Amino acid sequence: MDDRVFIEEQFPVSKVSKESYKERKAGASQTLTSLGKWWGRKPLVVVRAAIVGMLMPVSNDPKKDRDIFLKIMTMDDDGLWNRRSKSIPANVLKSHLSREEWDNLMTDPLGEPKRSWSSGLSQEEREAVIRKVFDRMSYDEKLTYCDRPEQIDGPDEKTWQDINKHLGTHATSLQELVAELGKRRFGHVPKVGDAFCGGEEIQKQVQEAQKAAFDAADKQITEWGIEHNDKGWRADAYLYCVEARRPATGLMLPLAPSWIISEKYRVCAVLKRNDAGQGYNIEIVTNADKETFEKAKKGTAQKGHISNAFFSGPRQTAIPGRIQYAR
Repeated sequence: MDDRVFIEEQFPVSKVSKESYKERKAGASQTLTSLGKWWGRKPLVVVRAAIVGMLMPVSNDPKKDRDIFLKIMTMDDDGLWNRRSKSIPANVLKSHLSREEWDNLMTDPLGEPKRSWSSGLSQEEREAVIRKVFDRMSYDEKLTYCDRPEQIDGPDEKTWQDINKHLGTHATSLQELVAELGKRRFGHVPKVGDAFCGGEEIQKQVQEAQKAAFDAADKQITEWGIEHNDKGWRADAYLYCVEARRPATGLMLPLAPSWIISEKYRVCAVLKRNDAGQGYNIEIVTNADKETFEKAKKGTAQKGHISNAFFSGPRQTAIPGRIQYAR
């Protein structure tokens, strides 16, 4: 073992992504939903994977490290089996067994057909059949029949023995593992702060700090003249587009599939040819007439090609200084 940690060396992105998708698709049954809505909250399984990945040391055996990480996350074969909470239908069992295996299940010791594959089997024998099928499933299929990682207590006792042997720990729970690995790395139990969790008691202090930082940055930007034009107007937003030389004129043409900015207020951009500048000026207009608005909808790029819908419609009332464009 050395100072490197698992997340710096590798990370099972595919499996964590699939677990995240399952958690997000759970809708209202997500664990934290009842505690409050926060748009930026990350799936709990991602948070758990990140914390474990930042604390777990690595060895010179990357495969073993990955196996142990998956065991901690209950994303290994045994972990998924322990998370299994739904029965597997007979037709699904049949689809993962060979014809011979299925025929044997559907025939009793006397060679007579059975009404159900599980008839006459002990609990252990039924579990063995289900485990065989479960192990043959893809990761996505297994998740269909599993609880999420945070819905169970974590790895079982046997798995903790494997984890502790590899990491040199003595944990019997995720909390104990995090505490032990944290003390080993930092000298104390690490604290994790989520600045985006919402509902914090220090929310007012955070807002005041944010405002102070914003005001300081705004003051400096204003003093430097950044985001201002020569009239002192301040830009609210920046829109950009790529340019390509228009074969018919040799001028650099801004490309966009549409030049509509606001349908509701009929705001659009109008290109004005500028031969001296070897390109086009962009004028923002509001209350555009029907012809100008329709031309703006067609844009200058369609399906990867320069569009022939080149427009320079009647001049409308411009909105000065609110939107600036940068090539």
